[in-house]
Amino acid sequence: MEPPQSFQQDGSYKENSIHVQLDPDAQLDPEEDVDVMEDELVQELESQAAGFVGKASELQWLRRLQLKAGHTGEASGEHQSPYSGSSANAEISLQNTQGWERHQQHGSSNRTNTNVSSFYLDNDDLRPDLSVQAFDLPSHQTAERLLNSYLTTIQATFPMLAESPFKNQFEQLYASPPRPSGTTNKWLALLNLVFAIGRRHLDLTEEDASLDNADHGVYWSRAHVLGLEGFHAVGHADITQVQSTGLLALYLLTVGHVNRAWVVMGSSLRLAHALGLHVRNESRTSTVVRKEIWLRMWWGVYSLERHLSTIVGRPNFVNESYCSAPLPLPLSTDQLSDEALVQTLHQRHRTPAFHPNEPHKDIEVAERPNEGSYLKSMIQLSITTQKVMTELYSIAAVIKPWRHIQQVVTNLCDELEEWLAALPADLNFSLHVDHVSTKLERERLILNMQYISTKILITRPCVCRFGSHEQGESENFDKQTARACVWAAKKLVLLLPAHSHVSYLCKIGPWWSVVHSLMQALIVLLLEMSYGTVHFPEDGEEILVSIKKLIRSLKAMGKNNKVAERAYTVAFQVLRGLASKLDAEISDLIWEDIAHSTAPSLDVRVPNVDSSQQYPIQTMEDEHVSGM
Repeated sequence: MEPPQSFQQDGSYKENSIHVQLDPDAQLDPEEDVDVMEDELVQELESQAAGFVGKASELQWLRRLQLKAGHTGEASGEHQSPYSGSSANAEISLQNTQGWERHQQHGSSNRTNTNVSSFYLDNDDLRPDLSVQAFDLPSHQTAERLLNSYLTTIQATFPMLAESPFKNQFEQLYASPPRPSGTTNKWLALLNLVFAIGRRHLDLTEEDASLDNADHGVYWSRAHVLGLEGFHAVGHADITQVQSTGLLALYLLTVGHVNRAWVVMGSSLRLAHALGLHVRNESRTSTVVRKEIWLRMWWGVYSLERHLSTIVGRPNFVNESYCSAPLPLPLSTDQLSDEALVQTLHQRHRTPAFHPNEPHKDIEVAERPNEGSYLKSMIQLSITTQKVMTELYSIAAVIKPWRHIQQVVTNLCDELEEWLAALPADLNFSLHVDHVSTKLERERLILNMQYISTKILITRPCVCRFGSHEQGESENFDKQTARACVWAAKKLVLLLPAHSHVSYLCKIGPWWSVVHSLMQALIVLLLEMSYGTVHFPEDGEEILVSIKKLIRSLKAMGKNNKVAERAYTVAFQVLRGLASKLDAEISDLIWEDIAHSTAPSLDVRVPNVDSSQQYPIQTMEDEHVSGM
């Protein structure tokens, strides 16, 4: 498959490739609703649990897709399907679009409750077990595994802890039972949250053998009893409270309670502001090492709050005009203990992260890229993603003329590609680098997936522009940008290993929200399918293959991940609805669904499936995961 002409072979956006000369009266996307409050949010407990979901969230995209699958005009019967070998699918797509526009105009009463679209677990009961023995500890062997699971998989992305001091206190705790002096209940609560997150990771990767019997809920309950409940609401701000609320939000994210996580994360962010972590630290009494640790903590809080805001489609509450904190130094955790090295780099000119003179130019260090370089790159990408949320998905963006939005999309795509080009070689997933450190494999994969997620956020508004009656350069821009969005979703599919080994993504990827990433890509591909693959008329079957791979991955992950299980059920239901209208062949998926009893049995006739038509299993060696 050839990439769109206005994009590079790897899907990157060509600078100045499209010169937009648009009709000033061009209308906004008919599918893009203004965010509005709905009555059930204040009247129904289930809707309150899920909370308001903004249009940047894949949950809103899924909601529209559910309506589309259930209410659009018939696409099968008198028309040929794009999945049966015909490329003449524009007429099908146009009729689908016109039917959807009629629904938008006349069918507001048929709006789907957002709660129905959610595959997260906020509706599930979440109560700590108050009968737990709060001061019990796991065996030293189990504790080390839990701590290592946390530190090696998530600390570098969201550095809530001062790693070296925390590890030292951990060793003192087990070296001097039952409890060394200076170990407070607050610190023990912090430790149990780390245990809970580490245990959750090991559960998802099926590496929980030889651990003590306590599950992640036990550790969370101990943290709750030890002091989480209510202390951050009325107490004075301190570093431990910032860490505890941040870790609690992180734990809630890992167990699928994203609305709760977002609310708690707001407390952590306010506590961080109350301590002044968002501004430059000019204290003469703090060492440069401590300043750097606190700086990284701020960026961990910022990044997690931004990530949660993207998932639920809500505003990020960091006012950039008030922030003067610089980006972290490109130093590893071990190098942070070198006071002289940190001092040397700290004395160099460091501009605030939100107001840089050279935003993508890094400080040169002799060593190869490390955790500090990775964190800096993640933060820069987070800042770009926040711009996307503000400039494309806010209320202010909705009232802008479409020609303005197209220019914003162009600028954001350029900024994203500048970020990619500036990545250190060992972190740049678009390059085939010889002798890349295996230590950075996790960081490269996470950066790759976050890049794809941001590209999808930038370009997705153009996917739904088909049938908007635009012409010329404006129409061409929308089509090429929509192709880039679908291309990005397909790139994510190439990162997936064989469906029987999907734990790979949880072992070295962003395991805390991997379902979010998969669903973003899946919904984009389902949207393209719903339009009759109008942006890729030559590749309808290939897009269906990508959809099937994502569906199978969610199903496989659902064995020990309830969020993935629910996402599979919801997405498969949408796919069945679209397949029946477009005459798409998914009998193999239906067979597998019934055979494994992952979802309720369907009252549907399933034809015999030829083994030669079965989904081809790909291994990671079959594809270059760093580019296309």
